[in-house]
Amino acid sequence: MQREIMREVEAARPKYLVVVAVATSWLRWPNSETEIFAWIDRYTAEKFRLDGLVNVVSRERTDYYLPLSVDPRSIQLSPFYVLVFEPKT
Repeated sequence: MQREIMREVEAARPKYLVVVAVATSWLRWPNSETEIFAWIDRYTAEKFRLDGLVNVVSRERTDYYLPLSVDPRSIQLSPFYVLVFEPKT
């Protein structure tokens, strides 16, 4: 299933790619296949640039960086965040 998703995303050439970096949203188990995570890292590094970030700090606070106007390394990421990529031009 992961390879099918990767092929579909590559073929679609999306205007944006949204990566949900929340472990529970992936239902990842110790024996889960992890190929898609390495692919996301490679694919976004090669074809996309980070354009936005949503950092869910707590139930009461979510920080939005849309568009991303600060150095992402300056943001202390929580375990729950979303990355928004756009294609490199």
